[in-house]
Amino acid sequence: ITLLCDLDGTLLPRPYNVAAADDITKNDSSESSDLSSSSSSSSSSTSSSRTAFNTSTVVVHPSLSEGPAYEPLVRLLDLGATVVGITGSQLATHQRRFFDELPLKHRRDGRVMLAVQTGSQLYVPHSEDGRPIRDEAFDAHLSESISVRLDDAVVDELVGIGRRGLAKFYADLSNEPSLVDRDGPLGYLIDIAAKLNADIEVNGADKIDVPISDDVHAVPRIEIRTNNSAVVFVGVPSPLGSNYFDIPSQLQPSVDGRPTGRSCFDCIPAGLDKSHVVRYLIRTDVVKRGRTVALGDQPAGNDAGLTLWHDVSFDRPEDDEQPWQKQTIPFVAVSECRTMVPDHLQDWHVSNITNAEGSAKILTELVERLEGNGTGGTEDITFCSDTVKEIVEKVDRDASNIKR
Repeated sequence: ITLLCDLDGTLLPRPYNVAAADDITKNDSSESSDLSSSSSSSSSSTSSSRTAFNTSTVVVHPSLSEGPAYEPLVRLLDLGATVVGITGSQLATHQRRFFDELPLKHRRDGRVMLAVQTGSQLYVPHSEDGRPIRDEAFDAHLSESISVRLDDAVVDELVGIGRRGLAKFYADLSNEPSLVDRDGPLGYLIDIAAKLNADIEVNGADKIDVPISDDVHAVPRIEIRTNNSAVVFVGVPSPLGSNYFDIPSQLQPSVDGRPTGRSCFDCIPAGLDKSHVVRYLIRTDVVKRGRTVALGDQPAGNDAGLTLWHDVSFDRPEDDEQPWQKQTIPFVAVSECRTMVPDHLQDWHVSNITNAEGSAKILTELVERLEGNGTGGTEDITFCSDTVKEIVEKVDRDASNIKR
């Protein structure tokens, strides 16, 4: 079987904060070679005359093996499954957090893939050392459909939108901490808002700026991805993103803006989404009907491209008598709240245990179904929407019983 999995908020464990005293401007652009240099006017606007959001916290993003989804995912790989991680983030962070975490023998077999930057780049493993290699055939496939670069002037305008939105959110959060659950995975944002408010009192609001950086430990920040492939606002909870970031009408023909992960808002070239990776994997026979399951936490956001075949057949020859449900790609939502899940996916929403914990339970159920097949392998197993719905219901039921 094949698993199409979002990473942040789905397979990867939740971030947490640790104390730190360093001004994040010291780390601006220091950890990555991927920061775009093509938009110099945006990058240079954080200068010595302005004070970057200087927080007393550093956000740590744990790797796959530190979370609950790792063990059942490896068990699925041991049974012959293929896993494709599809993320809005860059290669550097998720090669470390996801790709390199999985056993070398499975990477050498070609059964671990990683699509990054909202599926604009696909990496497959080298057959000898297992390192990720850019799939040039996918590049050609994608170039047939869309442009993957934002113009410099568009990037500059987006940076301004991001800075205004982030500043407004942290001002609102400072005045109304209930915007974020203190005990939830983003509770550390309240501490950042309090520190920012203190900086405003000392330096004045006009001296506070948001850095352009791809230091993953720094929050908040704005990322400009390689070759202007995306502008990302980091530091606002995804369910609130549309309240603070609005793509103006003059940019909408060239820019799609949508919430991603737990606390990001991605601005990407119009028409780019995760469905392009899925279409390519269908074309190359990695995705097979009745043998593929998708997981994500943002089905109304940047995971929408993984939901397109949930109830629509992607491959149904006219002479095929199989029920159409066996030719779909059922999508499982592990979103934190029901409002993040479209109505037609509510029955496939793991609602009593979410994110990495919910994903782990779903993967464990898949393992048990495969192992219960009697062969210890994946032959003769079909995961249609009805079967996956039963799995979701069982996971929710078991989680509810544990809570009681």
